[in-house]
Amino acid sequence: MSSGLFDDAKEQVRRATDVVDLIAPHVPLQRQGRQMVGICPWHDDSRPSLQVNPERQSWKCWVCDIGGDVFSFTMRIEGVDFREALELLAERAGIEMPRRGRGEPAVKTTEKRLLYEAMSWTSQKYHEFLLKAAEAQAARDYLADRQISADSIARYCIGFAPDSWDWLQKLADREGKSREQLESIGVIRKSERGTMYDFFKGRVLFPIRDTQQRTIAFGGRVLPGVDDNRKYINSPETPLFTKNEHVYGLDIARAAAQKIGSVLVMEGYTDVLMAHQFGFTNAVAVLGTALGASHVRLLRRHTDQVVLVLDGDTAGQVRATEVLSLFISAQVDMRVL
Repeated sequence: MSSGLFDDAKEQVRRATDVVDLIAPHVPLQRQGRQMVGICPWHDDSRPSLQVNPERQSWKCWVCDIGGDVFSFTMRIEGVDFREALELLAERAGIEMPRRGRGEPAVKTTEKRLLYEAMSWTSQKYHEFLLKAAEAQAARDYLADRQISADSIARYCIGFAPDSWDWLQKLADREGKSREQLESIGVIRKSERGTMYDFFKGRVLFPIRDTQQRTIAFGGRVLPGVDDNRKYINSPETPLFTKNEHVYGLDIARAAAQKIGSVLVMEGYTDVLMAHQFGFTNAVAVLGTALGASHVRLLRRHTDQVVLVLDGDTAGQVRATEVLSLFISAQVDMRVL
């Protein structure tokens, strides 16, 4: 991308991004005169030290002595460099980024936005089914047996897919949603016979969200007693989701991880939920795969210390030993609990 095109894109994104709208999902703000104030997420703040100036489109924490514009806030809260912050804000604003080089296609933000909307719709429908449908009683009983609270169910938007091959497809037809988009995000799939089916049928669903709190995938658990040798399945890789580049719960845990200075990496979805219910709000989990270098890089954006809370059996001990070199090469302080 030429410097002129880069500068044009930067200014276009800056004009399209309101600093209050950007910061408010991360820091609850309240008006104080002509400014907005909130609790700073980067230090143990007992009074609102973070100030946001809507007129100047700027922010400042006087205690941490940090501040800037929409780009600097995104860089700090997401743990990314300027280029990545620009791309995140461009995608958020629906602005097409110019090509980086001759061989690289432009980012299709419009297409991705439609897929995010389809994923959000799907997540909400599964969540509503869990809460309201008589057929979801077994799923509600399972969550109650695991002591998952109603607050956790709501906060993590846990859902349930009915035991039907085409419930989601028929619902999409009734509400005017695109089956092609649902196939693109992996919630309906094509069988070997060429027929479409609901991928997560009969499973409790744990939405997987990115750091901007957008649902990008699902983890599905079969109910106890159901004859299925796949206890958990995850969404396939899609334009929104690459399994080894995400961890479960980081959208909620990152603020605590940055403030505490460490993150707990656990085995699974319910481990994270229970940890949060007991006050360990810096807990995340890998997505049914081994902890890899990309996971370490992702976590390092938000903290310098990672505590592995894996199963205490031999397999857990072996996994902890195997990933030690990843943390050493990334210069991340790794602990094992």
